[in-house]
Amino acid sequence: MSFFKKTGESDHMIVNMPHRMMFRPKYLFNYCTCDTVKKNNFTIDASDYHLYIGGWNTYDYRLTAGFTYESEDIGDCDIISLADREEGQTYSSKFNFTEGLNITVDRVSGDTSESSFALMDDDELLLMEKTILVRSGFKTIERQYILSIGNVDIKKSTGVDSVQVFLDGVLQKTAAKIVTDGEGEERSICHKRDLEITFDDGTKTKVSTLIGPAKETLKTLVSSLRDMYFARNIVDYIAVSVFFNDHYSD
Repeated sequence: MSFFKKTGESDHMIVNMPHRMMFRPKYLFNYCTCDTVKKNNFTIDASDYHLYIGGWNTYDYRLTAGFTYESEDIGDCDIISLADREEGQTYSSKFNFTEGLNITVDRVSGDTSESSFALMDDDELLLMEKTILVRSGFKTIERQYILSIGNVDIKKSTGVDSVQVFLDGVLQKTAAKIVTDGEGEERSICHKRDLEITFDDGTKTKVSTLIGPAKETLKTLVSSLRDMYFARNIVDYIAVSVFFNDHYSD
């Protein structure tokens, strides 16, 4: 039993559905007659869609879509994913939310692999994690991890014993140090361990303090991000179903 039916013509792929099915995806697979009377209060408007799958792990994917809930915009996304036997894999996505917030994820594979996650407020960086791996054959010979919080960059690299801290791009002379608080109730980074930073002007802070506001912002985006990410699967499902119905149906 199909939940979706074509209701009109458009240059876009527009999907109207109950938000309940976004919140509980199992209802897409377990048909219930009561769902036929649910209000279509969630809309996916895909203005650009492309999917090509070839041999030897080759594919080319693109999705640009906007989303509304109860007639209110909740954001949009732009996703590009490419794979080639010679060039490796590339993935880039950007999820835009209301009030200027956005999340970007980028991944590139190859002899030098990079992956990053960033939270932005318009063009202002709130939080970014980035990992760089340099490989030779099957062996990783260099690794670098970068945590950026506003204008503070914290780096840990192969061959460098200490954690490096940069403020506005300037390396701070005092290395960051790991601190452990087994008794305190304050938030920490991992198992009551934190990273204490001393800037050149003598100011001290902890990574948990710096990262706190960005974590609170991320919490407000979880629901919308989940909806948009799952909506991608629905668009893929409908697009593939339409393709096979057009080309292989009797």
